[in-house]
Amino acid sequence: MLIVKAKVIEVVIDDIRNIIKYESEGALVDFKRAEYPLGKDPKKNELLKDISAMANHPSNDTKVIIIGVIEKNGLACDFLNIENSTDQALYQQFIDENIEPRLNFEYKTFSYEGYNLAVFIISKNNSRPYLFKRNIHKISDHTVQYRIGDGFIRTGSSTKKLTRDDFESIYKNRFEKRDRTNDIKISPFLKKSSNWFDMYNLDFSIENLSSESIEFEIEFKVFYSNKVLVLKTYELEKILEGDSLPQIYPQYFSPTVDRTFPFIEISEGKDHFKVSRLNGLRLPQNYILENVFLSDVYLGCISNYLESKIEVELTLRSDEFKKGPFTKKYEFSLKI
Repeated sequence: MLIVKAKVIEVVIDDIRNIIKYESEGALVDFKRAEYPLGKDPKKNELLKDISAMANHPSNDTKVIIIGVIEKNGLACDFLNIENSTDQALYQQFIDENIEPRLNFEYKTFSYEGYNLAVFIISKNNSRPYLFKRNIHKISDHTVQYRIGDGFIRTGSSTKKLTRDDFESIYKNRFEKRDRTNDIKISPFLKKSSNWFDMYNLDFSIENLSSESIEFEIEFKVFYSNKVLVLKTYELEKILEGDSLPQIYPQYFSPTVDRTFPFIEISEGKDHFKVSRLNGLRLPQNYILENVFLSDVYLGCISNYLESKIEVELTLRSDEFKKGPFTKKYEFSLKI
């Protein structure tokens, strides 16, 4: 099931519609015919059990309880209109009074094939286990229905009470360091400059796909067979001021003070250039950082070569990458 953090609500609702159309009930999806009642209705405590069971499932993916769906063998087969839907604040108050820690969810209405439906969107609940913080009594006879400290978990399309093994698994997953490489999406881009001769700007965007922030250090190397230039904006400006190309190489002159971005550093090896971002980066949850190297790095051919093929090796280092540095390789062609 795919539900990403949406920039607009319609994106999320489109995902919900696809779930109804193509998916069946399971650990992350539940269908309900009618809204959960509140007040003095004898069934009102079912909400506490169902939503906490979803939140306690070990997956960090979004879970949904879709209201107004009649199911057959786990698949949506018919629908019931939800009229005068309950305000989310009332559900939130009821859950906050009885479940701890605070459980995150949204309750929204939407249309589907002419019907008015509703959905609980349960996400960003990483503080498992979610447990009853007081005894919950039945409305009918006031006997204890759920005891303080009780909890439930979704298993497949059913719900069961948390056992000792479940608690041990939850705490192990919660405190065990997990590999975060799959939380990162990297997109390189190489575009020809409109200002700097036949130079190309090379940079990257990095997206944090998870609901947890992540910190890392980043650098990339440019390997070449034919000699290439790898320069910062300030060095290109010096060329326009009249300096010749050889003067910008470290082996020919003393370094000039860089007035642009001092935390972008370029060094040269035997067959490559290394570009480092000297300050570490921290990506908030579900965030895209464009132009990681601040659009400050330009590549170009030496005039003797009309085309140069390069290999770029990007490396991210983080304590949250269990297998060591995260490396990706790309190939590009530079043309005059």
